[in-house]
Amino acid sequence: MDTEITRNEWIRQQNELRARRIANDQLDFSVNITPRQTSSAAVDSSSSSTTLDTEPLVRDFVSSRGDTAWFDSSFEGLRYVGGVDIGFDHEEDQRGVRGPRDATAGATAVAVLVVLELPTLKVVYKDMEEGRLTLPYIPTFLAFRELPLLLRLFARLRSHPTLAHVLPQVVLVDGNGILHPRMMGLASHLGIVADVPTIGVAKNFLQMNAEHLTMDGVKAGMKALHEVSTGVVLTVNGSGQAPAMLAPQIQEVDSSSDVTGGSTGSTPSTPSNTPHADFMPLIGSSGQLYGASLLPTPSTTNPIFISPGHRVSPRTALFLAKKLSLYRIPEPVRQADKIGRQRLSQLAKSAR
Repeated sequence: MDTEITRNEWIRQQNELRARRIANDQLDFSVNITPRQTSSAAVDSSSSSTTLDTEPLVRDFVSSRGDTAWFDSSFEGLRYVGGVDIGFDHEEDQRGVRGPRDATAGATAVAVLVVLELPTLKVVYKDMEEGRLTLPYIPTFLAFRELPLLLRLFARLRSHPTLAHVLPQVVLVDGNGILHPRMMGLASHLGIVADVPTIGVAKNFLQMNAEHLTMDGVKAGMKALHEVSTGVVLTVNGSGQAPAMLAPQIQEVDSSSDVTGGSTGSTPSTPSNTPHADFMPLIGSSGQLYGASLLPTPSTTNPIFISPGHRVSPRTALFLAKKLSLYRIPEPVRQADKIGRQRLSQLAKSAR
């Protein structure tokens, strides 16, 4: 293929899809996120004149100092949650890092769609689609390689004679949503084309130098939230520094605070006067909110990155991902990954 022509066409398609993306909640269930207690150390963000004042997730961060346990969240009417993941037979490089970029064209891919029923998180539907990759990994264009397999999974469920009713009301995707140089990661692309609400759940993201968002910077920012012994200022963007529009509102952390992280499951721990910082908004230098980094459980030390895909707001994406996390990876994606790994193992054994 003509690489330059193909990339230009893909960029054109991504820009068209971006124009169709719905950034607010358009869901068939209700979302209720309310503060449990007002933090005495928080600074009222209403005194600021920045455009970020209108972002609920940013206000949540300022008022709670990055602690999801300061909020009650409920999702009334939400019964079926989906998870998708794609695994490959050549996805482990020399460093032991797994990911889609490690698979080459011609490798066998296994795409998985699972549906979990709330509140038990029981898997009530699972399906797999196997195929050979026809494209290599090209940064920022992952969806063009993986979307065909995923779309077949959704088409089969929609036409299923007895199980079409479990079509997920929201889908968590192993990949980024708008946390992408053109705000069109796999979760965003899939959500728009398949017409389903989506949330991106990723272990990494592409460096966005123009927005000063880098993996190292974000992890440094999350680490700073926990360095309570030095009384460091909380940081909120990928450069490891607090953006000017938020810096006056962010407080130093009490050196005696316990920051083991927020609780898991559906009953968050009771807020105290000490922060358990577990999330941080990801804000580019342009002021664009791309999502949030999250430590889903108290034992998690390496953050994941939550970003809205389609028809889901950044705030809903974060709190729903947190609610669905029993381990580091939210359960819908974890189950899809587990099923995919089992199938890849079977394929490897049969090929011997």
